[in-house]
Amino acid sequence: MLRKRPILALLVVTITAMATASCGTPSGQDPGATPVDGSTAATGWFAYVPMSGTAEAPATPTHAPGGRTMTTDRFWQIVDRAASPDPDAVAASLRDELSGLAPVEVLAFEAEFVTQMGRSNTFLHLAAAETVLGYVSEDVFVSFRTWVLAQGRAVYEAFVAAPDSLAAHGPDDEEQVAAAESVENVALDVWSQQTGRDPFADGSGVPDSGAVYSEPRGTALDDAQRAARFPRLTGTYRGGSPTDGPAPVVRR
Repeated sequence: MLRKRPILALLVVTITAMATASCGTPSGQDPGATPVDGSTAATGWFAYVPMSGTAEAPATPTHAPGGRTMTTDRFWQIVDRAASPDPDAVAASLRDELSGLAPVEVLAFEAEFVTQMGRSNTFLHLAAAETVLGYVSEDVFVSFRTWVLAQGRAVYEAFVAAPDSLAAHGPDDEEQVAAAESVENVALDVWSQQTGRDPFADGSGVPDSGAVYSEPRGTALDDAQRAARFPRLTGTYRGGSPTDGPAPVVRR
């Protein structure tokens, strides 16, 4: 199911009362949240043309409403402290640390999470997930990428650059991938507890995570192309064909 988290910029208006006969209302510019590029190639899910490559990390920090920032380095420092093959342990650690931040900083963490997740939203990375899991639905692909991100910066950066590198660091069973949803939702859960607001309600002001669930960039690979592109993953996982449905995660 596609879940979109609406963006509503936070407008700050300062009214200064003047002691003289005239008064003015200065205006401010709302920095809002950094938009995530959700553009995709209009080639369809199973079309094949040469891959267009992977997305690069943004050069500028992600801005939270109110002007605070969550730099890429700071984001990964938080994730690296929590990194573990056990998503529940990652979620618990992130929850503890994010609960100590201001709500706008928690939203900035969420915005950076969306940005980072977009870097692995390609058909090349989907094919890597299929090599491990067989058929991969939209939600499972998000959970798979979330699990890889939860292994820390070094593993995720290697996965973005060369998905076959995951053979040395991939999941041991499908339950690890399924449980990664708790990591995906932790920042908004913390923010909701801090503010008492629904992050999915209209006007909540949270970053838009629609790009996390958007169609991957590039084009799909067939079984032969996957095997040729990912020799290490193919040699590590039994996997299966996406046309045959989901397959248990089994290491050879």
